[in-house]
Amino acid sequence: MIIFPAIDIFGGQAVRLLRGDYSNMTVYDPDPVNTAMIFRNEGAQWIHIVDLEGARSGECVNIHSYAAFCPPEYITATTNYGADLTASVQNGNIYGVQYHPEKSGNAGLEILRSFCEVKG
Repeated sequence: MIIFPAIDIFGGQAVRLLRGDYSNMTVYDPDPVNTAMIFRNEGAQWIHIVDLEGARSGECVNIHSYAAFCPPEYITATTNYGADLTASVQNGNIYGVQYHPEKSGNAGLEILRSFCEVKG
């Protein structure tokens, strides 16, 4: 059996609703990354993230609140937002990146351009 710990995010915080009631919300941690790191340090390989604002509005509100935890042998780059988070991974000829073009501008475009030139 695999248990998936969950982090419900609302207002940028890790919260829980009582019986799905938005007016009865408890904040468990003002920093969801801290909660995720606790789960990871306790051995969680997967974490279920719930975007409560997105669930209520029908749009992705906390799209930049997600992180991937991978075995260290696959991690090729990390970034730090209060904790080291996976930025890119590789397993054989499979590559994955955490990429925000709206935040990385010309530097991000250059990375993509270089990747396309090398990997064709």
